Amino acid sequence: MAKQSIITFKNKKPVHTPNFRFRRFLNWFPLGLGYASLVFMRYGLNAGQHALGDDNLMTEANFYRMFAWGSAMYVLGFLTMSPLVDRKGGRWGMLVGLSGTIICNLMMSFLVMQTINGSWKLPFVSIMTVLYSANMFFQSLGAMSIVAVNLPWFHTRGRGFFATIFGFLIALGNYFAFDWGFAIVDATRKQIDLDKLSITASIF
Repeated sequence: MAKQSIITFKNKKPVHTPNFRFRRFLNWFPLGLGYASLVFMRYGLNAGQHALGDDNLMTEANFYRMFAWGSAMYVLGFLTMSPLVDRKGGRWGMLVGLSGTIICNLMMSFLVMQTINGSWKLPFVSIMTVLYSANMFFQSLGAMSIVAVNLPWFHTRGRGFFATIFGFLIALGNYFAFDWGFAIVDATRKQIDLDKLSITASIF
């Protein structure tokens, strides 16, 4: 947390030393990329919804029910895990949230792959709903943790700047989810029209 000795004031505005600003950057930048990744993994499935429908794995009604369960678990995570994050710290919350979210998304990807290949004959929608709900529960840990870690590094008058950074990270995650997400879907279809692929899809 910032020490008062490294803050001076000019025209009633806080002025931090270059060393402090650099250390603050090292603190929030990797966390910011981690949070953008969380948003990517939160909405990435939206981009794959139509592809799952094309493969007769999930209807639109199934998807919305799954999303509703995930949203409920997201709220439950905030209500139940906030005291634990306050006690153990934001770094712990972010590590647990990111780890749990990554594992859940890998399991969802593996489930889709095995089901499409015909290797598994499991209730796809039910298992996907459980995994997505667990994913959203861990997502809530990341959301509360990035604020817990980073907010003390910004003076009260500078927290509007922090809010701008936070908004940018959310927008970056949405870009990953919908631009990269649709690109991955287009680049991994069974039949690909190379002339109609976007630049991002061509890279993938």
